[in-house]
This record gives sequence, structure tokens and C-alpha cells, in this order.
Amino acid sequence: MLKGQAREDFEKWFISYIDKQLAHNRDEWNEGEELLSNFYELPFSMQYGVLVDWFDSVGIDFGRNLDGGYWVYCRLTFETFENLTKLEQFEQANKIYNDRK
Repeated sequence: MLKGQAREDFEKWFISYIDKQLAHNRDEWNEGEELLSNFYELPFSMQYGVLVDWFDSVGIDFGRNLDGGYWVYCRLTFETFENLTKLEQFEQANKIYNDRK
């Protein structure tokens, strides 16, 4: 789902985040590639919240309209992309992130 610089930066953030959360129990989780592999094997609905948290940390917001459509807002460019599906949210956010790097 994530591509290019967005994927690389997300993976660094994810490993760092997990490291901070589980620092007291390092023997209970695996590092690096295995940790990421486990994450990517989860269904999209289970990855969704983690990805939204990361995008939020880099200035890209996600939301849902009352009519059921989804949107993406970039705090740096003040651009809003509306009437998206959940998957299109991530595609658009990925594009926004990679285009500004």
C-alpha cells in the first residue's frame, strides 16, 4: 500500500514506536523485518489506525464525511481531497507525502 519514501519513513516510525511501547518487554517481540512482516500480514482494517496515526504525525489528516465518503487533508499545502474510498485515502496520502519529499 505505501510506496517509496512514505514506506521507508513509515517503517522507521513504526519500529521506533513499537520499541518505545514495548521497551520493558523486548523478549516478547521480534525486531525489524519480522515485526514489519507481521504488520503487513494484518488485514487492511487492522493496519488502518496505525497508518492514520503515522500520516497524522507527518501533517496529513484523514476523515469521514457524514454521507459516508472519506477525505484527506494536507496541513502543509492546505489541500483537501474528498469523496474517496478508504483505500483511495491512503493512495492520495502516499502521493502527497512522496511528492513533497
